[in-house]
Amino acid sequence: MRLRTHLALLVIAAMVPLIVYAGVVVRLLSVEMRQDIDAAIRETARALAAAVGTHVASVVSGLEVIAATGDFARYTPEDLHERASRLIRSQPAWAAITVARADGQVLVNTLTTPGRQAYSLADEPYFRQVVQTKRPALSGYRRSRGAGLNVVSVGVPVVRGGAVQLVLTASLDLDVLSRILHDHALPARWTAAILDANGTIIARSRNADRFVGRKATPRLLERSQRAAEDVFEDVTQEGEPAFGAFARTRNAPWTVVIGLPMDALAKPIRGTLGLALLGGLGLLALGLGLALVLARRIAGPISALSGAATALGRRQPIPPVSRAVAEVAAVAEALEGAAAERDRRERALNEVNRHLEDERQAVSRLHQIAMALTAELELPRLLERLTEEATHLTGAHYGAFVEPAPLSSEQGLAVRVGSGDLPDALTEMTAWARVLAPALTGERPVLASSATPEVAEPDRPERAAVPAGSVLAVPVRGRAGAALGALVFAHPDPNGLTPRHQRLVASVAATAAVALDNARLFQEAQQAIALRDNFVSVASHELRTPLVPLQLQVQSLQRNIARGAAPLSPEALTAALDRMARQVHRLGRLTEDLLDASRIAADRLELRPEPVELVAFVRQIVADFQGEAERTGSTVALEGPEPVEGVWDRARLEQVLANLVSNAFKYGAGAPITIAVGHVPEPDLAFVRVRDGGVGIAPEDHARIFGRFERVGPSHTAAGLGLGLWITDRLVQAMGGRIAVQSEPGQGATFTVCLPRADRGAPVRLASEPTA
Repeated sequence: MRLRTHLALLVIAAMVPLIVYAGVVVRLLSVEMRQDIDAAIRETARALAAAVGTHVASVVSGLEVIAATGDFARYTPEDLHERASRLIRSQPAWAAITVARADGQVLVNTLTTPGRQAYSLADEPYFRQVVQTKRPALSGYRRSRGAGLNVVSVGVPVVRGGAVQLVLTASLDLDVLSRILHDHALPARWTAAILDANGTIIARSRNADRFVGRKATPRLLERSQRAAEDVFEDVTQEGEPAFGAFARTRNAPWTVVIGLPMDALAKPIRGTLGLALLGGLGLLALGLGLALVLARRIAGPISALSGAATALGRRQPIPPVSRAVAEVAAVAEALEGAAAERDRRERALNEVNRHLEDERQAVSRLHQIAMALTAELELPRLLERLTEEATHLTGAHYGAFVEPAPLSSEQGLAVRVGSGDLPDALTEMTAWARVLAPALTGERPVLASSATPEVAEPDRPERAAVPAGSVLAVPVRGRAGAALGALVFAHPDPNGLTPRHQRLVASVAATAAVALDNARLFQEAQQAIALRDNFVSVASHELRTPLVPLQLQVQSLQRNIARGAAPLSPEALTAALDRMARQVHRLGRLTEDLLDASRIAADRLELRPEPVELVAFVRQIVADFQGEAERTGSTVALEGPEPVEGVWDRARLEQVLANLVSNAFKYGAGAPITIAVGHVPEPDLAFVRVRDGGVGIAPEDHARIFGRFERVGPSHTAAGLGLGLWITDRLVQAMGGRIAVQSEPGQGATFTVCLPRADRGAPVRLASEPTA
């Protein structure tokens, strides 16, 4: 026999005990595989239960935000229906939204026409639970009476004053729950289902249309009621023997069940045995091959060198070469060195390629983030998206968008939006405050670590300690270079945030600055449009108000003339002309207000100062309002016997005082009006105080009444364009003074105008209210 044959027999003899041993190992392995499958299906059930619980929690959170922030008392059922319909369009997983009173009467159901929700939810167990506990609750499998759909419902209370006023209910589409199971990428032939608290199937990854609404098998019901999670053997709804596991969800009284056929469980074990057999045969073949290799090494070491050279050329491992011959050993060592150098170069090339791929992915991701940010115009959503994307990009454990503000170690961070899994990270980062200050004020980015000594505060050793980890802060600057805020990130690893992360965040910050400016411009544009529309509406109404009675008076006179009637008496004609004159005067006042508003807005208001004796000036204005005093029944008392002289624009001063006196008559409810005139030596000021005893102004409206287009007062008196006090305030400021109001509801109002007696050429700001 040849040497190769002997070596082959030797290999076979050595492999037989190994194959027997492998059989024993395979048997033990099959048992271990069964245990691994048990663990895998149990973990899958837990993961699905967590996913379903997260979905339910997101629905509850969304409803709780609506319940907490919605001003439901303001809305009619039709308003609620319209708002709920807009919300349902943004929530594809929700089949319907229902708003019901605490007694169960349905006010709104988005699946029906407004005003046709003539049914009650008082008998629904989940509804009673919400009202009794004032906490969210879930229903079991139920049929929606609004549109006849099979749903599960999530109810959340609207609590005001400690009592449940309304109950918001989101009816979840069961197909969405089935898709959650289907999208979990379960292995082939695995089936997942969700059972409600009554054991009814509400979702299924396979054949959902056949089995949703059915009860689970008796064995599964009995096992699931005794334990929160377990594995079991049963028969599926299709009648197949199966092995499975179930787990209870944490945020809902539901159970997630995973099952697979018994033959699918046995198949991997049979496959393992087959692989073991094939492995044994393979090992036998390998042994024979090694025997042949050894034979070749013994027979011809030179031939082995040829095989080694061939392996090197094919980028394969170099086979062992006999070193019996010195020259062969030298060549073999050279080949091995060449192979090692080849592998080293390939590893280096692969590392370079990996870095290039990382950079390519980073550039692509930055592009996607830029597209997403520039497309978002809602400022809160933009900041949230920016923070989430930047946090994910850096891999930080916590990220935040921080408002620009000077920072010290005693202050907290002015967080606008946060993201990450460390909700108390900013509290721990208080010691980082001084380090982060340059970034928060827009000066420069900051990258710091607890491993570097630069973060210590040598002048305050007691505050030198910082939490272990690293921080990164990158300022976000607007178009004009002003600081809009900063992106701040924290990582528990001192090396977790690197200069590469700083470069990536700087790119995001540059895009975010443009997006933030765009969002703010969009927000300002919306506010300007709303202000314009409101002004047009108010102006149209107020300009029409004096025209209608004026037109009626003219038409009445025209009809008298056309009929050839007897001429009106002087008294009747005078009364008609007086009424027409009042409307013309009112129309003129409205027009002047509009012109003054446009001049002020365009910064084209001119002042012509001249000497004015204020007491006589006010007395003349009061005389001009004598007709108004007779009409309203108010009396006017002037306090200020001593002359008060100053240099002011006579026309604008008349406009200011006439507006205040006119308002006193309008809102004074016929009560006496007092006008006080005086001066204060230090500083050299003159003041006019107009006090009425009318309806008064609530304290929260004191600042608002001086705004443009703002009107405060009862509906029957709050006429006009809402420009009078705004123009008055601007005119007073233009003359270097200020105006203030003191008032309480039902106690009248006192307006005080303070003006410098000399023309100072620029507005002044007074520290305190003058006294007479």
